[in-house]
Amino acid sequence: MVPDEPRPDGGLPPGLRVPDDARDLHRDVAALARERRAQRRRRRLGRVLGGGGGRPVPGRVVVVALAVVSVFAALPVVLHPAFPQPAGSLPLASPAAAPGTVGGLLPEGRITTPAGTTTTRALPRPGALVLVPVPCDEACGASVGAVVGQLLQATRSIRLISPRPLDPVGDVVSGLRAGAARGLAASGVDERAVLAPAYAARGVTVLTLAPDGVVLDVVRDVTGDRRLDAEVGRLLSSR
Repeated sequence: MVPDEPRPDGGLPPGLRVPDDARDLHRDVAALARERRAQRRRRRLGRVLGGGGGRPVPGRVVVVALAVVSVFAALPVVLHPAFPQPAGSLPLASPAAAPGTVGGLLPEGRITTPAGTTTTRALPRPGALVLVPVPCDEACGASVGAVVGQLLQATRSIRLISPRPLDPVGDVVSGLRAGAARGLAASGVDERAVLAPAYAARGVTVLTLAPDGVVLDVVRDVTGDRRLDAEVGRLLSSR
């Protein structure tokens, strides 16, 4: 009996091709790994802030959970009080645009963080600032959580900035500052309230920063269902 001739395609189903060099799959594998990491981060953030399609978590429960987590999340910050810039940061630019505008630098001011006091222009970059109003109710807190989840696709340098250290109503801002979304974002207080007036920020407002400190985008009154795809894309391409 004459054995069958081997098929030139190795017996693979029609339409399926094995690349000559496994390195051809590198980009696909890297993209898949990034997407899986993003999904894991979104799931973790959703669990902390009551997302994921389950029952909404009461604001005070969110505050307690974030405060407990903050004890552990704040330890590395306390032990390392410096403000190192990410590897992709560049020296501050000297743009023609005025401070406090898109294309310009942040206005000069002082930011108090768990690690100490720094300046607005020394905040990590490339990165993002989320200006959180005071008071901030549960809907506001949910919007902040949704914003952080989207920004994490582009940067781990995210600061939640509020104009006062405590919310007079006594809930969400204090919890966000204390827990900082399980270490996925850091907190800060704009003690002299220079940022919100400069950018006409009333509700939750997002500022994205290029590696040289230039403000790429200002998005005001962000709600939980607002997509930041364009802003996240510009932040990614600036790196």
